[in-house]
Amino acid sequence: MPIGARAGSKSNRDIKVATIDLSGSGLQRASWLSPSLLTAAHQPSSSESKKPEPPKTPSVEARQTDATTDLAQHTPQPEPQAEAIPQSQPWCENGRPVWAQKAFECLIFKVNGLKLAVPLISLGSIQPLNKKLTGLPGQPDWFMGILPDTAQGNLKVLNTALCVMPERYQADSRSALQYVISIHGFAWGLACDTVEKSITLQPEQVKWRTQRSKRPWLAGTVVEYMCSLVDTDGFQQFII
Repeated sequence: MPIGARAGSKSNRDIKVATIDLSGSGLQRASWLSPSLLTAAHQPSSSESKKPEPPKTPSVEARQTDATTDLAQHTPQPEPQAEAIPQSQPWCENGRPVWAQKAFECLIFKVNGLKLAVPLISLGSIQPLNKKLTGLPGQPDWFMGILPDTAQGNLKVLNTALCVMPERYQADSRSALQYVISIHGFAWGLACDTVEKSITLQPEQVKWRTQRSKRPWLAGTVVEYMCSLVDTDGFQQFII
């Protein structure tokens, strides 16, 4: 879909389902001069013969100015550069994202049988998927439409299952989608079937990915909870 300041960490008590501006003075005649003298002073003497003025030739300065202007008009101008696409936050040297340098909280949710976890620091809000979505032409298959009037304005809803595992996606699973988890700092949200619970993880509990070129949205896996940990910055790079 030719379609991020991070919030502070959130506790599990923060998770709620939203119900979801010069002026110039003119020279005056001296009072002691009569009008006739003023008039005579400006009339040419009859004894003076009028000589024809020599033809004016453009000065060197004028010719240089014209040449400079003409050169500027014919000099190709550099093309405007396209707006830079925001890049995801770099991971630290220890192979973890910035938000996972110490214990962090996550929200677990399910979609099409897959269990995912999103860091609470990235969480915006949870919206019920109970309104008709507004579709847009020319969008990818995983773009479901726009959910209007949410806490973050109009929200672009992504079909999470189709994004993360297109090879296993079943079209009839769309009817099971009940909620949209919006991501703080972005204008999109992840559609899901159910919202499970929040958990606290230590960095050591996550098997962090070292090669993230194929699935940039996947930060790692949590074996204990059998879920995939979502990197929202990487997800942003996937969908733009």
